[in-house]
Amino acid sequence: METNSNNFSDEEYVSCEYLQSGLNMHTLNISTCNWFTKGLVFYKFNEPIGGVSDPQTKNIDFKKIDEMRKETIESRKIPENCKGCFNLKKKKWNYTGKISNIEIDHWRNCNCGCIYCSNRNHDFCNFLTTEVTKSQFYDVYPILEGIKKYERLDNKITIQTIGGEPAALEEYSKIIQFFIDIENEKLSKTEIGMLTSGIVYIPEIAKVLESQDKFLTISLDCGCRETYKKIKQIDAFDVCVSNIEEYIKHAMFKFQVILKYIFLPNINDNKEEIDKFFETVKKVGCKQVNFSLEFCQSIIYKQGNEIPKNLYGLFDYAQSKAEKTGILYQVYDVVKDLLKKGHY
Repeated sequence: METNSNNFSDEEYVSCEYLQSGLNMHTLNISTCNWFTKGLVFYKFNEPIGGVSDPQTKNIDFKKIDEMRKETIESRKIPENCKGCFNLKKKKWNYTGKISNIEIDHWRNCNCGCIYCSNRNHDFCNFLTTEVTKSQFYDVYPILEGIKKYERLDNKITIQTIGGEPAALEEYSKIIQFFIDIENEKLSKTEIGMLTSGIVYIPEIAKVLESQDKFLTISLDCGCRETYKKIKQIDAFDVCVSNIEEYIKHAMFKFQVILKYIFLPNINDNKEEIDKFFETVKKVGCKQVNFSLEFCQSIIYKQGNEIPKNLYGLFDYAQSKAEKTGILYQVYDVVKDLLKKGHY
């Protein structure tokens, strides 16, 4: 099924890649993106609904999604909640009606209890769980099948699985296998980004890492057991490090496994902890790191607060450490934007 491209392909206008081609399956809505704005919202759910048997998700109208997106693109109107977002760019866009950015963020259970997690502010999140269950909200796999049936997948798509913890989600293996299958069927070339605590080893993730353009990010946030317990609320540093080593062994390239470090005031915002972190990075053979602000809660609940001045020097210190040891150093665009502004 074809969707006409816009009639203004030679004209510059303000938009973003998510408004153009994104589909985000969040806990309480289906929208164009997973940023705090949520972009253009297609469906909104009022409460956890527990499974695909609920008619709200069983009968997703992809024609409606197409029409809402196309109307927004052709009108050149930016959704009110998108205004001010750093993703917006004025340029010549080529709207195709295809989906090329998919974000899966529809579950909240997790096997650790990170003190910085924005999900802590919601009653429906289940932390420090060892159970493997369905999402508290809805199943995503039938929606993915619908996207495929409706022929909305672009020939190259980027997938991010965010959520809670993959090891706690019953359908996670099916979701990952769906994207592997569409690549094997030569329907789409896929780049997959996965997040996990690393506390439970997931064989399906290790298998995916054997192919190029597949990435796994683990927020270690420290370099020792004591600090790990303070941040994660669980004594699992050693098992996490062991699992990281296993993932790296399976990866086609070592830089496909990314170790993340989120700065937390008075906990890990010091050079000593950064040094320990890089010792662990070296031990496991990791070749890419990501340094970040604790911005999830900060943007929502402490907007306007200045970013601590000491963090600027620590970002520089971490970058220097990475460059001296041949490690790829990464900072998200949203973090760069916040650092440039100087406040949340």
